[in-house]
Amino acid sequence: MGPPVRWFVIYLSIYLSIYLSIYQSFFGAHPQYSPTSVSATEASQHGDRLRVIVASPGKQAAAGWWPFMCSFLLTTLRLLNLTHANFYLKQRGPDHTSHVSSGGFHFVHNLLSQTGNLSAQPLVTADGNVLVLFNGEVYNYRELGNTLRPDTPPYASDGMAILDAYARYGKQFCKVLDGEYAIALVDIPRRSLLLAVDPFGVKPLFVAEDGDAFGASSYRSGLVRAGHRKVRQLPANTLQEYSWLEGRREFQLVRTHVLRTWVIHQHQTSGLEWESAFLRAVAKRVADVKPGRLFLPLSSGYDSGAIHLALVLLDVPHDTYSIVGVESKREVDLMRQRVEFARRHAGSASSHNNARLITPSVKELQAVWRKLNSMCEPYTYRMPKFSDPHLAQPSFVPGVLLGEEQQNMLRKDPASWGIAHICSLASQAGQSVLLSGSGADETITDYGFAGKRLAPSSQWGGFWPNDTTLAAFFPWKSFQEGTQRNYLAKDEYVTGTYGVEGRFPFLDAEVVQATISLTPKLKNTLYKAPIQLFFQRHDYPHAPCEATASQPFGEGWGCQKRGFGMYAGIRNVAAKTRLAAQATKALQSFLRESLGDSAVQGRAIRKLDTLHQNQAQAIRPAHVTPHAHAPARGKVHILTCETRSTRINGTRSRDLGRRTQQILGDNFVVKELCSDLHVGFTGTGFPKVRGLGKLVGYAQSVPPDVR
Repeated sequence: MGPPVRWFVIYLSIYLSIYLSIYQSFFGAHPQYSPTSVSATEASQHGDRLRVIVASPGKQAAAGWWPFMCSFLLTTLRLLNLTHANFYLKQRGPDHTSHVSSGGFHFVHNLLSQTGNLSAQPLVTADGNVLVLFNGEVYNYRELGNTLRPDTPPYASDGMAILDAYARYGKQFCKVLDGEYAIALVDIPRRSLLLAVDPFGVKPLFVAEDGDAFGASSYRSGLVRAGHRKVRQLPANTLQEYSWLEGRREFQLVRTHVLRTWVIHQHQTSGLEWESAFLRAVAKRVADVKPGRLFLPLSSGYDSGAIHLALVLLDVPHDTYSIVGVESKREVDLMRQRVEFARRHAGSASSHNNARLITPSVKELQAVWRKLNSMCEPYTYRMPKFSDPHLAQPSFVPGVLLGEEQQNMLRKDPASWGIAHICSLASQAGQSVLLSGSGADETITDYGFAGKRLAPSSQWGGFWPNDTTLAAFFPWKSFQEGTQRNYLAKDEYVTGTYGVEGRFPFLDAEVVQATISLTPKLKNTLYKAPIQLFFQRHDYPHAPCEATASQPFGEGWGCQKRGFGMYAGIRNVAAKTRLAAQATKALQSFLRESLGDSAVQGRAIRKLDTLHQNQAQAIRPAHVTPHAHAPARGKVHILTCETRSTRINGTRSRDLGRRTQQILGDNFVVKELCSDLHVGFTGTGFPKVRGLGKLVGYAQSVPPDVR
């Protein structure tokens, strides 16, 4: 392409961009709501301070409701390619994207309209001076409306309470908000920018400070794709105040405010106060959810069971999804008992409740895997690892932080596959609000009980000390960071990919405070004491776990970590991948010793070396066979794959498999698999291999003599 043609294309692109912007400003702009119902047309009267650049309307629904989900991007950079910057953010708000320019800032907001009129952002005051981008829910917006504007009509959206709260309380406005939120508020005349997240960072907020450029976004990718470089996540329970000088774009952090303080006074001898707080937490999170839109992933564990019991007691219409076919018989029986409990005790909501016991098919898991890999926000876990003192008796002995392991596994985390599959089914059924049990482990037990750690991330093993010791130790690593941040991000990003809004009753501030207020004796006697007491009072089916004199670290099959039991079979794929590497190494050594032909040996070993080095990339987790039978314990199962074109120096892989069986002896079982690998040999089957090789070794368990 010559220079004249190149310049013609550039000028044409600029002309079309300007034409499109002007056209959409006049004909496609969507109203910008504020407490005084300022529309985009009215706001334009404020001059250049508020200018609608792009507003792409989506679908409208019946009036009287507002959207649940959204995402946003705030930046001072020029948005040269909004589609690129907005790629992952758009998944949380595919129905409508608005782009507003004001005071040198670009406000981008994506909206998913569940029902009702579109309530686009930013929210703007009548004078156009204060603009707010908001993601999440403010559950006490009605009460705030009665206090802040008693003589005016009710708010049309929970987000509208934010502007009035700021007008009344200034920089302390978040302290009157009860909800799960991420907020970016710009006060142009005061040259003030406020960023805030709720006490546990349920709704993430990322910040970029690049000299004279500043940005904030629901997703890290939004800032990176917009051109920002130094990106960090705002800590939970934080409001950060920034300012800039007139005529300059150098942003300075003025101060950081803590939103919520916790009272360390462990005095409650029963779980009644906790139960009341938990029922209120669930009730406020479902108050505005219409019948048919609420669902719950239900396992045999404690956390989802507590939410399920609360919904039954509150007589709230809901559906449950339970993945079966991978648990033990008694776990499946327990889930069935819970479903039957709901049917017996449900009142008027019983006709709206559906219990679904599902087993993912290979095609369904494949679709989930592909969507997560292409549409879900990339995320890197930072998993803390603590030393384990291996206590002889229950006691409070915090572990030493050994480091943090980075795991780029959000889209490969097997637990996320199960959540994604459930969200996929729920979305197809028109359901859009999920109640999640996330946060219970981090705030009640720290993944432990009586000092015994159930995970490497556990800092103190769930043994509660006295007030003085707890106050000096509080908050522990995963109370607001660590696994708390990791798993909240997983839920937020996976559910957002399917247009589902996650809500988290265990992270309600009242519930967490009620947990802290229980006596150490009570919390150290029963595993997840407030939940077990909740179950016992209402005779809800559960697996008990209690510390006894003979079993100080817990007695009962409920003492095993159960929260993700419904995904155990999917999670085992990752464990089998690691065992596969061991089997491959063992098979390498046998082949080196047993294959006499150097050409055959060289080709086979090179193939196995490649497989071992690329083990993580070689696995397609979507291909799982749930119902195959498990082999005898203690045997290594070598699976050989045969394709029609596969030959090793004239010897078919089938023959090589038979030869391998002879070499390895009775401790090994060789199975022939065709190219699609539909045959599995464990309780959950085995993953398919990317690019079938001439010989692939997998292991169920490796005997000590070959490890």
